[in-house]
Amino acid sequence: MDLEENEYILINQKFEGNENFDQESLRPYLKQKEMSSRSALFFYDLGKKYNDLNLEKFQAKVNHYEHLRDSLTIQQEKELFELYFESIDQYVNYLEDENALIIKDFYSHDTVYHTQYETYVPIELYRKDSLKILKKVRKIRKKINDKIDKYRIKIDEGNWVMRSLGKKPVFYNEEAIEGSIYQLSRYYHSNGFFHNHIEYELDTTEKAEIEVNYKIDEGDQFMVRIYDVVTSDTTLLDVINQNRDQSHIQENQAYNQSSLDRERSRIAKLLRNNGYYDFNKSLIQFEVDTTERPLHANVKLVIKDPSDQDKHTQYKVTEITFDSDYDQPIQKKTAIGQYDSISFIEGNNHYSPKVLSSKVGVRKGDFFNEDVTSQTRSGLTNMDIFKFVNVEYEKIGEDSLRASIRSTPFDKFQYSIEGGVNINENLTGPFASLSLKNRNFLNSADIFKLQGNISVDVQTALGEAETTTLYEGGISANFSFPRILFLLPNKFNERLSNSITKTDIQVGYNKARTVNYSSTQLQGFFRYQFQNKRRNWWNFSPLDVSIINADLSDKYRESLEDLPDQTILSSYDSAFLTSMNLFYLSTTPMYGMNKSGKLNEHYLKVFLEYGWNGKALFTSTTGDTSGDPSKMSGYSLYHFFKMYVDYRNIHALSKSTKFAWRFYSGFALPLGTSETLHYSKYFYAGGPSNNRAWNFRELGPGSYTPTTDVTEYSEGEFIITTNLEYRFRIWNLPLEGAVFTDISNVWMLRNNETSDSSTSDENSEINNNDRVFQINDFWKEFGVGAGFGVRLDLSVLIFRVDFAKKVFDPAQELGERFVLPNTSITEGWTLGFGIGYPF
Repeated sequence: MDLEENEYILINQKFEGNENFDQESLRPYLKQKEMSSRSALFFYDLGKKYNDLNLEKFQAKVNHYEHLRDSLTIQQEKELFELYFESIDQYVNYLEDENALIIKDFYSHDTVYHTQYETYVPIELYRKDSLKILKKVRKIRKKINDKIDKYRIKIDEGNWVMRSLGKKPVFYNEEAIEGSIYQLSRYYHSNGFFHNHIEYELDTTEKAEIEVNYKIDEGDQFMVRIYDVVTSDTTLLDVINQNRDQSHIQENQAYNQSSLDRERSRIAKLLRNNGYYDFNKSLIQFEVDTTERPLHANVKLVIKDPSDQDKHTQYKVTEITFDSDYDQPIQKKTAIGQYDSISFIEGNNHYSPKVLSSKVGVRKGDFFNEDVTSQTRSGLTNMDIFKFVNVEYEKIGEDSLRASIRSTPFDKFQYSIEGGVNINENLTGPFASLSLKNRNFLNSADIFKLQGNISVDVQTALGEAETTTLYEGGISANFSFPRILFLLPNKFNERLSNSITKTDIQVGYNKARTVNYSSTQLQGFFRYQFQNKRRNWWNFSPLDVSIINADLSDKYRESLEDLPDQTILSSYDSAFLTSMNLFYLSTTPMYGMNKSGKLNEHYLKVFLEYGWNGKALFTSTTGDTSGDPSKMSGYSLYHFFKMYVDYRNIHALSKSTKFAWRFYSGFALPLGTSETLHYSKYFYAGGPSNNRAWNFRELGPGSYTPTTDVTEYSEGEFIITTNLEYRFRIWNLPLEGAVFTDISNVWMLRNNETSDSSTSDENSEINNNDRVFQINDFWKEFGVGAGFGVRLDLSVLIFRVDFAKKVFDPAQELGERFVLPNTSITEGWTLGFGIGYPF
């Protein structure tokens, strides 16, 4: 790149003397951002050479399309205008009639802006044929504007190579560096380093490149010696003092301006949650005195009095109205009386006041509370009944408020059709779903949803080269109620008004064909859902019933019959499953900043399931307890317990790099007379979301080595999985790279070899023991895979491609499990696709 004299490219900025803040914390305060890489400059220069040769051509294109657009505007709109008006005078006379025209904004569907005469024309004046011309003109004009934008971007920002692969060079600017020093000094000052001093040095190279080295003398950090709150309002002061332990400013701690800002916000919120409706942060100011003692600051928070009185007013809510059909004309509305001190008004839609009242946290006689107001708004919105909810207050006395809740309902009926492509767990193919919602079906703010779905997937057959087409389809009916039914009394539901609560009742039928078997499932469940404001979810299903029939392929059945553990085969028997389950989920997306202000994301899920013998549902009423307790009408019954824990953490190392890790472990065991689990309750290892060096469900159990030419699904009663992944941005593209290691396996917890198996000999016994978890040997049986991947970030979707290779293979003999050196660099890779991150 050709540079002028004394012109330098800024390639680096670094810091010295920054003992209390790392470089990532200081960089946001630099007014100039250096070149991220020399390769970006290379691509920018390469693209610019071609782009500069075509600048005149691009400008000519812009001029051509602008002339075409302007000609189209004048000519076509003139024709359009003259379809109705014979002259300008006639149109002006029309405009003079104030009652003839209601002018709205430019984007309104009721008016059209006429560019030639610079005024609005009511769209109802145009004939139908003129509307067709108008739509055509707009369509053509949009295409022309798109062309103009395309070439203007090339003129102003450069071509694709310059914008995507390259980066515009950053030239050293002395004024910007001085501005950086000012901002850095202010940052140190705001953190209590009042006597900081910053200078800079320059280092140039023969390639006209320059580095800036900021030399920082931080000085000593001031401590908070005394923190006082000063106000003439003693009632208000009592409220603050009662919550003093939550203060962000503590004596004998380091002074920090951000702590003062957080304290201002806390006090304002605290007071607005205790009746002070008129209070705001502008009434709070801080006074900081650093003269009384060296390296100490006395902080005083001063609350100003209102301008029109000597104390702040504490308001109570004395009236509450709820208009559930706010957009309806007043003549269509009916006042239906009060429930729980709330006056309800409704339009065409009738909702149960009892249900709506349970979602309203605002109560008559309570002090105004901003948090409760927000919770009421979100609680009503999350019902999926109302598309708009607003809570407003009106002063009706010296210290009284009227709360008006106004909501606009969604349409009663809503249908949706979705389609796309599944890329999940080695399955790829199209899917489609159709759903129909009926809101307020039972006039209790409930939702009835009928949904059907079908998917077609393609998978390579296990142990074979050809591909197999897989099908799955189902239909379900769901009733969702916005409260906890049967389990809790009404008063307790009202206490949960600041949380999301639901009761779901669902039945569904599903049919699927996989590589090794086809299955049908009839399922019904009863489930409670609870979510609090801290993003914690609880799901409890006291009854989950499934009737499952599986039809195994001949080849797969033969492979299972050859196993020493015949309980695997029996796990595919037709089943009547009854269980209750509970899971807890906690997430912190977009929260959890660490000390450097970098994002930390956490995810924790704990799942518990207890399966009980469903025969008790019938014998308790008939009194018949005869027969096999593990069978009922030809169906196998299962008594079991299952649990697992899934924890994930994403730690931002910098603006463009992250370290993600996951730990997943669980166990499942048959109980009572059950000798095995149903196949749907086992754990499996391998696949794009578990261990990417193995195909789906092909890892384990333990160090077991398959003895047949058909690779059966590898079930386990115990699983341990750890995933480690380093993620980084690739240049300025919407691409992210990853380097990862996966460590996992599954094990059986019991040796279930049957004595009458045809393969029950010494070798098979040893082979079967390889499946079983043993505390002294399990650490030698982890499957370890490593690899790299690329993610394409399309904002709404992330497409993922991973290449993984086996490092340790537990199926090999002990001492030969380190298999990485046994394959060349181009062999042994497993290719995996997915949508979204693996964890």
